[in-house]
Amino acid sequence: MPEDHEDPYLQDTLGLLALGAQERVEFEDDDGRMRTRLEADPEISFWQSQMVNSPHLGEAVVKFKRLEQKALECRHFMTIKRAIITEKLLLAWYKHYRYGIVSKSSETVRDKDNNQDSLIHVLRKQTVQREFNTKDTKSAKMLSGWLGRNDPDDS
Repeated sequence: MPEDHEDPYLQDTLGLLALGAQERVEFEDDDGRMRTRLEADPEISFWQSQMVNSPHLGEAVVKFKRLEQKALECRHFMTIKRAIITEKLLLAWYKHYRYGIVSKSSETVRDKDNNQDSLIHVLRKQTVQREFNTKDTKSAKMLSGWLGRNDPDDS
């Protein structure tokens, strides 16, 4: 993409998301000393990019990650044959839950009262659409006045 066509707002947003998706990781250097460095964590990027309007998403993510952890711990507490089967089953459930979150995030919701775009729409438009419904005609007239519209009923 040519530099003169790049959107600085989009670059700043993506930079912020990339920075937020990093975590400190300890490693041993050539001298045997422990050091830390920042590395990207793809899980953070995945969960940050989901657009699910629910106050319970964070709690659900914690439970999903616990399910994944239990699957990975199977080999420590079972015979190897049973552990492999159980691990595969639990990881498949975890994967299906992730697919459910992704599919919910890709929905575009529109009805007479609400409008919610998906992440793809937001990135393409680079703006978030909002619709407000006013039930009260006085509020609608006031809103029209603020927006500079003249209503023919106003006398």
